[in-house]
Amino acid sequence: MHYFTDVAKASTRYHIADAAFGLNPTSVLNLDYGYMKLNYDAQELVTLFDDSNSFLNTFLPDAGRKIGNYRLKVRVNGEATDKSVGSIVIYK
Repeated sequence: MHYFTDVAKASTRYHIADAAFGLNPTSVLNLDYGYMKLNYDAQELVTLFDDSNSFLNTFLPDAGRKIGNYRLKVRVNGEATDKSVGSIVIYK
């Protein structure tokens, strides 16, 4: 959950920044509207998507997703140097 400096919850438009899987950490997110700020540190890289994990968000229900548990895993295992193409492996 991300909060602005005035302790207001950030809407889902700001939460999409932490929804990626890949070979690189996420970018830092710093928003300054003058009267409130949102500072979100870079997140560690996440190369594995596992559908047995929960993707629900109790604070912002529209930001989370309820997905089936098919025991599927998707691993990011490569990318082009210009990041135009990625390579994944899907397995159970």
